[in-house]
Amino acid sequence: MKGLLLKDLYGIKASGKAYLSSVLIFVVLSVALRNVAYMGAMITILMGSLPLNILTGDEACVWARYAMTMPVKRSQLVTVKYLLLCLIVPLAIAATMAVGVVLGAVLHTSLIESIIIALACGAISLFSMSFSLMCCFWLGTEKARILTAVSYILPMFLVYGVYFLFQRGEIALASVTAEQLAAAAALCLAAAAVFAILFWRISCRIIRSRDL
Repeated sequence: MKGLLLKDLYGIKASGKAYLSSVLIFVVLSVALRNVAYMGAMITILMGSLPLNILTGDEACVWARYAMTMPVKRSQLVTVKYLLLCLIVPLAIAATMAVGVVLGAVLHTSLIESIIIALACGAISLFSMSFSLMCCFWLGTEKARILTAVSYILPMFLVYGVYFLFQRGEIALASVTAEQLAAAAALCLAAAAVFAILFWRISCRIIRSRDL
């Protein structure tokens, strides 16, 4: 398992500069748009998509068949991708909070707002990417592209739709404090973690019967 994880981490390191450049671009755009939420969403999407990109590369070089010649279980091929996701999402949340604090000083936004954004985007990323991984193990990365896109688009539209209605005054949150919103975002993250475990278990069942 350790060797499988190191293989994926080396793969991420190889493309790390490109991802870092993308993050910096989105940070600059967030400052220009004066929108911390935009930056948070982009960071969590970019970092959360790393396991899926690694899986796409594995399929391209038929890694799973080669791995079966070694003392590796099929379930381990699945587990390592979900483990990687569970390592990356907390880092994405921490990075979003850290950058949010810096941008908050520039855009004059509160710390609690950055925390809410980071937790909410982290929940979306964890749920969407764990679901996408399950679809990829089930259908293959090429056939699962539409489901992968939908798994991100629907939660994002839901969150931004609620935010838009709130901005227009059609949803009143006068009695809801920022701390309560942060607690709700943390609860969503916990729920996403439960779904990730469920999707991992389903993926392990799928890989046992799938032709590699």
